[in-house]
Amino acid sequence: MIGLIYNPKAYKNKGREGSLLKNLLGKNYGDIIFKLTSNVRDTPRIVEEFLKRKIDLICVSGGDGTLQRTMNELIAKGDGNIPTISPLKGGSTNVMSNILGYKGQDKTLKKIIGNYK
Repeated sequence: MIGLIYNPKAYKNKGREGSLLKNLLGKNYGDIIFKLTSNVRDTPRIVEEFLKRKIDLICVSGGDGTLQRTMNELIAKGDGNIPTISPLKGGSTNVMSNILGYKGQDKTLKKIIGNYK
């Protein structure tokens, strides 16, 4: 199952109402669960839900801060069996996405979903 954490306040996510990510938010598509954050306090709740639902791939659409909070929560709340994490380019710096060679986040998400199924 895939979980997506989407931070609409992240630099590159602002004003992306027409994007694939924005259109899918809050909807469940079988093996894909989308969660929108309204502030940093949402991350622990979302991570806890993903762990309970046995999500095995978490895509994070936000900046490096959103990715760091997600990873910290997974380490703190997980039982040592942490899901695979895929950062998407939603922030201004996107260090991890750049290291992995990811391009646009919609294209990356389509590829991830296609490879997952």
